[in-house]
Parts: sequence; C-alpha cells; structure tokens
Amino acid sequence: MHALLEAWKDFDASRRPMYCLATKQFLLMIDAYAVTMAGTALCQPRFRKARPTSSLDLLPIPFVGNLEAASIFLLLLNPGFGPHDYFGEYMVSEFRATLVDNLKQTPGCSFLCLDPRFSWWGGFAYWQAKLQQVIQALAGSTGVSYGRAHAFVRSSVAALELVPYHSESFAVQTASSANSVQSNSLRAI
Repeated sequence: MHALLEAWKDFDASRRPMYCLATKQFLLMIDAYAVTMAGTALCQPRFRKARPTSSLDLLPIPFVGNLEAASIFLLLLNPGFGPHDYFGEYMVSEFRATLVDNLKQTPGCSFLCLDPRFSWWGGFAYWQAKLQQVIQALAGSTGVSYGRAHAFVRSSVAALELVPYHSESFAVQTASSANSVQSNSLRAI
C-alpha cells in the first residue's frame, strides 16, 4: 500500500475538536497560523491575523475518490469551507461516515463530490458545476444516459489536496511551508 494511503488509513476520526495527522513532529504553516505536531496539535497565532483561516475541527480531506481505481487525477490546493461542512459532519451521520470511508479508502469509495446523496453539500455543487459539461459530452458521445455517464465520471475521478484542511481561502506563506506538510512528503511516487 502507498505510504500516503497507509498514513491516513489509521487516522483516528473520533478525535475532536482538532484533527491532524499524528506522525513525527513537523511544522505546517497555513496562512497566519502554525500547527505544530507532536502527538497533539497546538494552534498559535502568527503574523497579524486574529483567527485561523483553516478549520481543524473538520475532518481533513487529503484526497477524494478511490485512488486505486481512478484514471483521472485532479491536483488541488485544499478543500473549501462553508457552513454546510459543519452541518454535514456534525448532523448527517451518513455524510460523516462517507468522509471517513474516503479517508480510509474503504472498498467501493468513489468521488463523493459527485454523490447525489450529498447534493446539498458545497463540494457537490462546486464539482457538479465544473464537470457537468464533461458528463453531458460523455453521455452524448457514447449514447448512455446522463445518470450512467455521471456514475462513470464519479468512479473515474480522484483529487489530491496539497493541504488537507478546509478553508474559505488559502494562502501558503512560502512554497517551503507547503512542502513541510507531512502528508505532502508521503505523496512521492
């Protein structure tokens, strides 16, 4: 199993309120905050901002989709953020369970950003808008229904996030900041 998948497979999704991959000590600089890891996470202000822009009390999303089965890989900066993320994780048990299944790469997981069960979620709205023309073109060129084309794209796409923590907007202070993220070093092939 790839080191990235192995590291997140054993992730403890029951820890709250702060989720971080617990490995050897490393420094992660996200916008105006630093998160220092040594078994537990500390969040401390850096620079001038008064609050963090990253939500460490939501499950991290280092990747979305079945990494073993996908044939299309999207490289992204980090997961977005909206009130729907808290609603989904704290109020919709099926959504939270699907996020954990994705994190642990359980058999049968797919690109949950196109899962119709979660069409209320911001991740669905974002990716449905981005991929709708692709899905329609696939349906038209192959003669299959829109639903079958949608399911095919959902099973074929996976995304890797540079930083797995949610934020409305994201700015890495320096390129070396992003490179210091432990899960990024695990992506090496």
